[in-house]
Amino acid sequence: MISILIEDWNTVADLKKEIKDEKKNKLKDVDADSLQLFLAKKEDGSWLDGAEAVAAPLDDRGNPRGFEQMDPLLWLKDAKYFGENFTQGEGKAHVLVVVPKVKSKRPATAKAQRKKLFNALEWREPMRLCTSDGQDWAYQGAPGLVAELAQPLVAHNEAWKLGYEGKQNYAINLVLDGRGTGKSRMLDEMKGLLCEAAKQSQQQELVERMKNAYVFRVTFEGGTSSTGNLLDSECPEFDVSYRMLYQLAKDRIEWPKFVDQLVESYPSLFLCIEEVMEILATLEKIGNMKNMTVILCVDDYASRSLPAMSVSSSEESEYAYREPVTWHHQKHDPSDFCKRMMNYYASIGDLGRLRWLYDNCDAKYSAEAVDGAATNGHLEVVKWLHDVLSVDSAAMRNSSGTFTELWSLDGDNSAVKCTTAAMDGAAMNGHLNVVKWLHKNRPEGCTTSAMDEAARNGHFSVVLWLHCNRKEGCTTAAIDGAANGGHHQVVEWLHQTRSEGCTHDAMINAASKGFLDIV
Repeated sequence: MISILIEDWNTVADLKKEIKDEKKNKLKDVDADSLQLFLAKKEDGSWLDGAEAVAAPLDDRGNPRGFEQMDPLLWLKDAKYFGENFTQGEGKAHVLVVVPKVKSKRPATAKAQRKKLFNALEWREPMRLCTSDGQDWAYQGAPGLVAELAQPLVAHNEAWKLGYEGKQNYAINLVLDGRGTGKSRMLDEMKGLLCEAAKQSQQQELVERMKNAYVFRVTFEGGTSSTGNLLDSECPEFDVSYRMLYQLAKDRIEWPKFVDQLVESYPSLFLCIEEVMEILATLEKIGNMKNMTVILCVDDYASRSLPAMSVSSSEESEYAYREPVTWHHQKHDPSDFCKRMMNYYASIGDLGRLRWLYDNCDAKYSAEAVDGAATNGHLEVVKWLHDVLSVDSAAMRNSSGTFTELWSLDGDNSAVKCTTAAMDGAAMNGHLNVVKWLHKNRPEGCTTSAMDEAARNGHFSVVLWLHCNRKEGCTTAAIDGAANGGHHQVVEWLHQTRSEGCTHDAMINAASKGFLDIV
């Protein structure tokens, strides 16, 4: 519920600005002038209450029927709306606000972002952590460490082969250094130490694994590198994963610049250690993950972590034998981490991990989870999320994507199950089965972007279905996009069936790309 105090000499246009300022997060992409205000007053002069506002009928344009739109040029004290005696603290009004649907920039799908990411990566041997002149000297601590590592290495390998917790698919050896001198040099030598320890086991399979292992070295050394700055102080795996990817980057750029580029270019990317290992397997053309071994050396994390995420020596040992997500959940507040994981796993269709997170985390699913799953065609995930999410929305959405809300009442719309982006995204990528299911089971609908994007990508069956079953229609962007992609059948059908037409871009782009049959 919001209450706005405003001087009587202000205009309705000024009230729009006050509403936008009050709801600046929700209306951050909306111009104040585009808001449409309707005086929520009934014929008998009484104000509309919350229930009546929700039940108010909408016309074809999404505006509340029977309520006069307020002229932005009129003063608030104008008798037409508030009465001549309307003054601050004495007069009040209930106002219905219609917010236009803002067409956001079309985001790249998670699949497209992943493909683009692969082109920027390659396997690269890690840089040494210790770069002193003595790096070529024989490592004095080797004999003692090899003897200490031999038995734990064998036990760790056996636990992985037997499929103990967190070790079903990934052969990973995690090494965390403690405080003290020589720790960086020890991590530099770790692969050689593990190879020698494997030889003592007399297990040839283990020897070959260590010999062919891929080594990652990530550092949180704050005194020598900006990599010491934490991206997420409550999630060690998140920070470790980004640093692993940093090692794989083809272009050697500074760490802060690398992080900025990653966030800007791949907004749907949510990394975990397993994901980076799968990326590495793809880069190295390893079909079976069980044939790949990774030695992950993490330098100086404990001294950089904040009190809320401090890592004791006992936790360092425990972390090495547990699945990172499970370990983090049991040790620390998981809500924000789990929410991001839920959204990511929904977008890639990993229902198994989604179910685990649902059973073990307190975080609530967001609309982004359903939108992402639908956009990428994961119908089973969409259905499952539909069953577990709760409905808690006071917003009324109509076919054009606008919503009407009584702003003088309390209305928290944060728990909506999904948005129009779900059907828009599914249509864009040609997932007709998802579009049909959303149409039948969800009230959010879609926008004109659904048909526009389906046409642009040549999904003729989706365009036909939307035309026959939905009323949002399309814009000139439909033919423009279809022509640009050379989709002659779609262009011809839109021209013969729809009335929106096109712009000059359709002919120009089609001609420039050689689609003369369309021109």
